[in-house]
Formats: sequence, C-alpha cells, structure tokens
Amino acid sequence: MTATNEKFCGLSSALQGLLSGMLHIDPKTRLTIEAAIHHPWTQTSANGAPGPLHEPVEVWGVLHAVTPGPSSHKPGRATEPIRVDMFRSRTVIGRGRTSHIQIPDPRISSSHCEVLFRDSGVHLRSAGRSPCWVEGRPVGSGCTQVLRPPYEFSLRPDMPKANTSQKHASYRFRVEVFEKPWK
Repeated sequence: MTATNEKFCGLSSALQGLLSGMLHIDPKTRLTIEAAIHHPWTQTSANGAPGPLHEPVEVWGVLHAVTPGPSSHKPGRATEPIRVDMFRSRTVIGRGRTSHIQIPDPRISSSHCEVLFRDSGVHLRSAGRSPCWVEGRPVGSGCTQVLRPPYEFSLRPDMPKANTSQKHASYRFRVEVFEKPWK
C-alpha cells in the first residue's frame, strides 16, 4: 500500500485513508469497527453526495433457521440456530451464489424456495427439484403456499438413491413477523 502501487493510487483519497487505517500494523492505532463505519468514505453515496451510502430499509420480520446437526450430510457440524432480518419482499433460499440465504448442501437447488412478503402475509414459493414442506404437506415446484402462524416450513432434500437407508436431513425455518416494521 504505497504510492508506487498503481491500483492503490487509482483509489479515491478517502478510500485510501480508510484502507490504510484498517490495515495499520499497530493494533492500537488501527481503525476500530466504529471508526470504519463512520469514516467519510462509508458515509458517501455512490454519486459523491454526503450522507449514508444506503437508505434505511424496513425490517418486517426475522427468519429463524435451524441447520441439520452432526448426523446430517456434513459430519461433525453442530446444530446452530440462525436469525436473519427480513427486509426484502422476496428472499431466495438456496445453494447458489445469488441466493440471499445460502445453504451449502449439494441436495439443495441453487434457488430452492422463496419467502414472499405481500399483502401483510407470508408466502412460500417452491422453486427447487425437491419440495418444500408446510404443515406436513409438500409444496411442489412452481407452487406458492400461504403460511399461517406460526409461519413454519422446512426443506427436506431428497437423498441420493444409494443412501436411501439414511434419515433425511431437514432444514427447518420459522418466520417471525413484526406487528410494525422497523428501520
């Protein structure tokens, strides 16, 4: 990170200052997370105008997820609850890079399902090769199901034919919808 580095020199002076501060060798003088968040470069919009880079969004709920435990497809992996703020009207769950919530499981489709928030209701659209499950019933690919409280669904990907004796690992989800969205 010197004046002789062409790529570094091509960056704006504000970005150069942010990177230099974050990568400082001495931890005592290195930028803190708080300082990085409030640095002028992170507080500038794409067109150069002062202010936050991103506008605040309304969070309408939280997606609670439980991934499979040690007996699943990834040996030694502990069960871990996950909470994700829901602010999009459409959230894609799948294996692909473009999915908002990624599940690194080869049995999950790249875009397995979508959680939709419209008309103050939660909907689940199945898009994968394996069905999503709502209230013990499968939701076929391309179909949409209205979720009712407690807004729960699961993904039970098909096991390969050679492993039919194994128990199917299941990804369980519950959507908590807020009475009033917050920013």
